[in-house]
Amino acid sequence: LSLGNRYDCACFMAHQVAEKALKAGMYAICGLSQENLKHHQLSGHAWNLSLERPVLTDGLSTLTRSLESYYLDTRYPNRHAGPTTIPSDVFTSEQAREARESAKSILEMMQ
Repeated sequence: LSLGNRYDCACFMAHQVAEKALKAGMYAICGLSQENLKHHQLSGHAWNLSLERPVLTDGLSTLTRSLESYYLDTRYPNRHAGPTTIPSDVFTSEQAREARESAKSILEMMQ
């Protein structure tokens, strides 16, 4: 999932996997409102799921917290220090690996 050295892309894709899995889980368990369909906050999706399935609360909270910032930070240079810093210079292989594992865990929880 590292896409060569594009660890920023790998982190963003992990966020996307987690978001789609959480939305599918909400659709199956409690329904998916138009508001939830439009936003990308993983913690909000996890919270909605935990209202219906409290057993998911701790695991989802921890996993989504680690992925939350990747929606914006991996794509926008102005989210980082310095005028010439770009996302591909910021993210590491370790972050990409951890993001992949978190997304995989979320996907497995939703299956």
